Parts: sequence; C-alpha cells; structure tokens
Amino acid sequence: NVPNEVLYITAGVDVQDDRLETLVVGWGLGEQSWIIDFRQFWGNPAINSVWDQLYNYLRTPMGNRMINSSGVDTGGHHTQRAYQFVKANLHFRFKAFKGSSTHGNPIAPLRPSRNNKGKVPLYTIGVHAAKDLIFSRLRVDTPGPGYMNFNQVCDAEFFSQLTSEVKEKYYSGGQTLYRYKKIENRRNEILDLFVYALTALKIDNPNL
Repeated sequence: NVPNEVLYITAGVDVQDDRLETLVVGWGLGEQSWIIDFRQFWGNPAINSVWDQLYNYLRTPMGNRMINSSGVDTGGHHTQRAYQFVKANLHFRFKAFKGSSTHGNPIAPLRPSRNNKGKVPLYTIGVHAAKDLIFSRLRVDTPGPGYMNFNQVCDAEFFSQLTSEVKEKYYSGGQTLYRYKKIENRRNEILDLFVYALTALKIDNPNL
C-alpha cells in the first residue's frame, strides 16, 4: 500500500553475485519517507531472466502509482550487465550509480559522466553524505520533515542491515577524517539500497 502522503517513489537496486535486491521508498513533504516494499530476485545476474524479473517488478504499479525513478549499483562483479540494463531503460529514469567514499562529495552529482565502457550516464554518488543524512533522520522521532516510516516488510534483519555501519574517526596527512565501517557479522545491503533510493530522489529533485 502507498500512503496518500507519498508524492514521489524511488527504488534502489543492489547487485549481488547470486541475486538482485530492490528497495522501494515513497517520499512526501520535507522528504518524509515511507518504506513501500523490499524484494529479492534470486539467480545469477549474468542471466537475462533475473534482470527481466527486476524490470517487470519496477514497472508494476505500486497501488495506483508507478515508481518514478530507480538507481542501480554498478560497482560489483556484473558492471557491464548493469550498464546494459540501465541503458535500455533510461526513458524510465533508470540511473547507473557508482559509490564514492571521497570526503566532501555531495550525495547527488550535478551531472553524470559517460566515461565508462557502457557509455551510459554514470552518477558517482557521495555515500558518506548520504549515510550522514540517513542516520540523522533515524533520530527524528516526530512525523514530519525527514521522518522515516516503516512497515511490515521491515523485520529484525531489515533494521540490522539498515544500522549495520558506524562512523569512526581516523587520521590522514595530519587531518582528522571520518569514515563508515561495517559492524562485524552484519550485512549492509538495506543501508546501500536506501542510499540509492535517496540519491535517485536527490538527482531528480522533484518539487514535492
């Protein structure tokens, strides 16, 4: 179900060696967010049928609404296949993402690069800035701007993955810097997926 307050819907897609995962997020005024759905499509991403399942899902109405924009991670072992998937569906606002841990990078770059083997528009996204924003919003406890709403698909494993990284201090070249480190024995796909869904929203910048 998509709440009436949702004005825009984005999806994040993560590519693993044995599956594709997607998280669908709805956005309202002040970027209040609603988790709408989480799905896994099992199979080797080198096989077209797995991508076909993902495509059919992302083009299925959510209630009476369509997903407006989708961000696909291209940094794994199936980069070229991810490029092909995005390139074939640019008209549906599918976007190719590559994460960057460089400090100071914004969540959403102003423009993509085409300097890649797939010649696809590729957005290098600032994962540190995105995670900073996500973790700050997890502390918002009053519905309204920035508040994050969760539903029945969000089980204990979902929250374990969403909160699977911690910010730690380190020193380099005489500077004090920060980075995110995954907690041992925790998976972090949900956190990555939310980063991609958030970034898709930031790139489109709809007038909510």
